Amino acid sequence: MTETNETCSTSSSMQRMSSSLLRDKFNKNAKVDCFSPDTENSSSSLILELKTELSVYLNMSLETIIDNNVFNNVERIVNSLARETTDAFKQNILKDFANRLKIFKESVPKAMSKLQSSSEFMSNYENLNMELNVKLSEGQEKVENLETKLSKTLAKEYTIDMEIQRLIDEKNEILAQKNFLESQLDKYTQVVSKDYEKWKGLGEELKSCTDGWLKSKEDLAHANASWKILKEILLL
Repeated sequence: MTETNETCSTSSSMQRMSSSLLRDKFNKNAKVDCFSPDTENSSSSLILELKTELSVYLNMSLETIIDNNVFNNVERIVNSLARETTDAFKQNILKDFANRLKIFKESVPKAMSKLQSSSEFMSNYENLNMELNVKLSEGQEKVENLETKLSKTLAKEYTIDMEIQRLIDEKNEILAQKNFLESQLDKYTQVVSKDYEKWKGLGEELKSCTDGWLKSKEDLAHANASWKILKEILLL
């Protein structure tokens, strides 16, 4: 809105400046009247004709001149007057006017275009502002809803992460316990295996010893029986 006001102010200032220039340069009859008949020898019917034609455009606003696409005509008239006028002072004024016309020819259409676009914007501002306020309100509500949902989702994620971490820690403890038990099982399995081998060897040794004992017992019994027989025979 500030840019729009500045543009409108610029356009108004340009209009005032152009009107002031025209009045200062060509309507100071009390000092120098360069568009009214004078008594100098340079006056001619051509100059009078150009002055008359120029006075028509001077009564127009710059906007009207631009809209009617007659700016080139004004430049042509001013340049012609500058060439036809022999008075040096009037020539300087006309040349200065021609230079300012070049500036106006470029700046006035831009100002008019900016003024029009600014006016259109200002006329549509209320509707645009209302529409944007509605969209902004809806958007803000949507953002707040999404933020609430995101907050709840993050809370759930945090809870799940904590549960996952707890399970990971518990699993690590179980794995450590499993590894310990496996090592103990392996250790005692080897001990039992060795004891079993010893027990197995001891059983075989016991069997061998028993067999030997029985055989020795039997041998002694046979020997004693033989000895008894021999004794009886010898005592006959």
